[in-house]
Amino acid sequence: DGYLPTLRRLMEEGAHGSLRSTVPPMTGPAWTSFATGVNPGKHRLYDWIARESDSYRFLPVTAVDCRAPTLYALLSQMDRRVCTLNVPMTYPPLPVNGVQVSGMPAPSTKVPITYPADLLDEIDAVVGEYLLYPDPGQAYSDSGVDAFLERLYETTDVRVRTLDYLRRREAWDFTMVVFNGTDTVSHAMWKYMDASHPLHDASKAEKYGNAIRDYYQYVDTKLGRIVDTLDDDTTLVVMSDHGFGPF
Repeated sequence: DGYLPTLRRLMEEGAHGSLRSTVPPMTGPAWTSFATGVNPGKHRLYDWIARESDSYRFLPVTAVDCRAPTLYALLSQMDRRVCTLNVPMTYPPLPVNGVQVSGMPAPSTKVPITYPADLLDEIDAVVGEYLLYPDPGQAYSDSGVDAFLERLYETTDVRVRTLDYLRRREAWDFTMVVFNGTDTVSHAMWKYMDASHPLHDASKAEKYGNAIRDYYQYVDTKLGRIVDTLDDDTTLVVMSDHGFGPF
């Protein structure tokens, strides 16, 4: 309908198609399958938690649980310079030939989330306080929806400024950023958009019914500015780890 001109431009000037997600179609295993090229049965990440062997104790799943080499590690071994920003399942940050700012499941900025470790202080000094991600839990109460949306956009602005700063540092061989706000806003705001949703409220839909579309437009604009800075020797890939629908 013309709301996402950057994505339309990329589809018209490049190649596009539908991707199948992983089984299960969840953030952690799906992004790890992208990073490793193997399915969850081989990289061994199935969820955000896993049961400890021979017990009923559940522990968080992190990057150190991955049993297959990642693209970031393989590129580093080939002496390519790597920059990753907010990619899920890159926590804790592992050494790369470059820089890494962890994505989910990084719990907060109070723990080391970057490689090298002092990179976060550098980002905070140049960009401003780095924000990990918005909290969709805010939007599950009526009083928190506006605060959630404000945080959503603020986090995206910080993400773009951080990406701009990291890209200025050097000409990376591989740069990757994940805008997980498209995921978060869909989780939180689908009920306002979808009239068949059991929690749909028509009166609130007047205010919030286009929240997902509006945020996609916002990210599309940010993506357009990134695209305009790329030279002819750069290959751009835009992808998602899974789709969205009513649940």
